[in-house]
Amino acid sequence: MKLLLEEPQGRIDVLKRWLLRAAVALLFIFVGTNKFAAHSEWVRIFDRIGFGQWFRYFTGALQSVAAVLVLIPRTFVFGIIVLACTMAGAMVSWVFRSIREPEVATKRHKTITKW
Repeated sequence: MKLLLEEPQGRIDVLKRWLLRAAVALLFIFVGTNKFAAHSEWVRIFDRIGFGQWFRYFTGALQSVAAVLVLIPRTFVFGIIVLACTMAGAMVSWVFRSIREPEVATKRHKTITKW
């Protein structure tokens, strides 16, 4: 996606941009592929959410594909939007689960305040 006023970029700027893209992509490829493991913590988390294990596979595939899209310049924006939506959905499910299960919210509050 080209901007109207595009400034020349140095090698350092290009390197910084690609390092950041690679870090985001590697993080979400790791998280996404980890959701496919049969004995990971994600199995228990998605059981608690209540959507079923199909949703774990769906979000894992979505995050992995979006992470690859982040590395392709033409699809970078689309990949970032998909990743942002998956993270927004995770935050919403975290909040609603805390409302349904107050003891979970209390435990999280204690854990967060220890930091």
